[in-house]
Amino acid sequence: MLEHALLLASLVQISPQICQVDLRHLALRTLMALPDGCTVDSATIIRELSKVESAFLKQPRQSYRFVSVVSVAPTVSLPRQRIQDTGISFMGSLTGKLSSSRRSAISEFAPNGTLADNPRHQFVLARVHARTPAEAAEYGLDAIDTVRGIWNLSLNRSTLMRLSTGHLRPINQLLLGPAHTVHDSSGTLAGKSLWYEADYTHERQTFSNAAKMNRALKYSAAVRKKLNASKYTSDMYAVLRRYSHALDCVDLGKAFLQLWGLLEQLTATQSMSYDITIRRASFVFIEQPYARLRLSVLRDFRNASVHSGEEQADIEAQVFLLKQHVERLLEFHIAHCDRYASIVEAAEFLDNPTSRAAIDQRIEKLKLARRYVVNA
Repeated sequence: MLEHALLLASLVQISPQICQVDLRHLALRTLMALPDGCTVDSATIIRELSKVESAFLKQPRQSYRFVSVVSVAPTVSLPRQRIQDTGISFMGSLTGKLSSSRRSAISEFAPNGTLADNPRHQFVLARVHARTPAEAAEYGLDAIDTVRGIWNLSLNRSTLMRLSTGHLRPINQLLLGPAHTVHDSSGTLAGKSLWYEADYTHERQTFSNAAKMNRALKYSAAVRKKLNASKYTSDMYAVLRRYSHALDCVDLGKAFLQLWGLLEQLTATQSMSYDITIRRASFVFIEQPYARLRLSVLRDFRNASVHSGEEQADIEAQVFLLKQHVERLLEFHIAHCDRYASIVEAAEFLDNPTSRAAIDQRIEKLKLARRYVVNA
């Protein structure tokens, strides 16, 4: 039954308001509600799932608190943030039921202490309104990761290269802890689930540079102002989260592939040839021939990684090179997101000529075309 529910959840089109965890539960509930011994076809299953979906969407939302830890020292002041309908607060410690229920859930799930909260890091709390604890976790994590995406972009963009010794560490400096919990308004754990980072391997370094953090906060305020004036704010928040997730990775081979996927999204070339991806991505650089050459090398590196299934040499250097291109495109979209209706429309601008002579020639052709249309 569970296998069938997983297949159903992956095949059906359902409201984007429903998170993946809840979707699997709804699929399982749909299959369990079918009468025993009856002949079941796809139309029957879709009809029953539609009923379950409709009932779910009518459920009232209630207040939840999503709680995690971020790798920032308590001595660094972090002001409250708001992403759409979600308020985010930072604090050095938790109190009352919120503290005891979280500590109990983590120790019960991992008695060996591998998921314990780091006392050198701050707690982060997102207040959300959701139908279920799973939905609350998705809303809370998305809001926090959006903020982290902007802050990490500010901190990362000045670092052009890094050569590490010993075990590799994530590129992001502001990372979440390994365990996340959801609580009701009283502080009691909501449901029996605890969310954790499966890729968590080494303790996160503590970020304690207050001056850099203050610059990141000013940068964030300017970025948020631009994005709030955009026609595709939600899409920009999503790509910032995707950026942050890629650079959270300890596995830099995985980070590279995620960054390349983001490069394709920012150039709107997911279904186009690599040549178009490279041409568009190089447009935002002054030295475009060199940018195209570097992107060609990165494309070949990406293909070799995918086809061999093994981590390539110099992976850290390659990730930092690709990071520069992704960050330049992110800043292009942030700067111009109020001019276009979508990422796709903004990316089409990158098809323009790259020399003044070619631009002047195109302008003359467009003037002729306008006269022709007017006189036709």
